Amino acid sequence: MHAPMYAELGKLVRNTYVKCVGPLEQEVTTMDLLKRIELRMETLTQQLERLPAEKVKIAQRVSIEMQRSWLVEVRGCEVKGNNKYYAAEAAQQQPNQQANDCLKPTSKKPTLLLLT
Repeated sequence: MHAPMYAELGKLVRNTYVKCVGPLEQEVTTMDLLKRIELRMETLTQQLERLPAEKVKIAQRVSIEMQRSWLVEVRGCEVKGNNKYYAAEAAQQQPNQQANDCLKPTSKKPTLLLLT
């Protein structure tokens, strides 16, 4: 009865593991994968806390600017205050497209790595 739900959960955890930690080298249980993901998050959080505050602020600003540029370039969305996205231009070009389309996630979104 719950088997399909557990199988789907297992797939989601495996996909998350591969994206966040790296490729799976051996077959492990879903609980082990969750533990490894949690450990990786803890390690990254500790590293972030050790970074100088000024470097973190600079990285955050650069990340926001990259996201804004990406939205304008890929989707034709304008970014206005507090990271709210508006798609006035895109909506005019494609009348059937709603302004909320700019909020839909895609796999093409850029990522930023914090350098120590």
